[in-house]
Amino acid sequence: KTTPTLPASAKFLCIGMAAGAEEEIQGKPFVGPAGDLLRDGLRRAGFDPDADAGYTNLARCRPEHDDFEAPLWAQAEKRCQAYLERDLFWGQSIPWLLLGTRPLRRLLNDGKLTIGAYRGLWVETSKTGPAKMVHPAYVARHPAQILRTQDVRTKAALLDEFYADVQRFAERLRGSDVSMVRADIFP
Repeated sequence: KTTPTLPASAKFLCIGMAAGAEEEIQGKPFVGPAGDLLRDGLRRAGFDPDADAGYTNLARCRPEHDDFEAPLWAQAEKRCQAYLERDLFWGQSIPWLLLGTRPLRRLLNDGKLTIGAYRGLWVETSKTGPAKMVHPAYVARHPAQILRTQDVRTKAALLDEFYADVQRFAERLRGSDVSMVRADIFP
């Protein structure tokens, strides 16, 4: 089980899916290889990853396997719903950085969304529990997905894309990128 990292100085909240193996050992989110990659991207964008970012996950514990579509993952998220709501309430005054497909789907309340269609975009989240909460969030690929990619060229391209996305996120927070792409999906 992990406990979120929520510094008072945080300018944004990073939201991932669940703890990895190293996170379970240390009891904190984003301290393993994916966290190292995320923190590197944040540093490159001019952030102090320890002071400027809060870190949490949809689930505080991780099922035995990495079949993310298995019912065990949904059950883990459901068990941790109250914790997530508390973390989101803590981060209600700062933007969220949604890392990966599951946070995107969960916080936009649409199980069909894909990271490929939304990464690099600012979105407004919808319902997150009993209270309606509309909140600005930026979507990026989860660093673990990049690390799992086997093809060297594809991995390099995804890494460049990730760093560029985090840079655009930073520019918006600093006020140098005032454009907000709004995506409306029509059935």
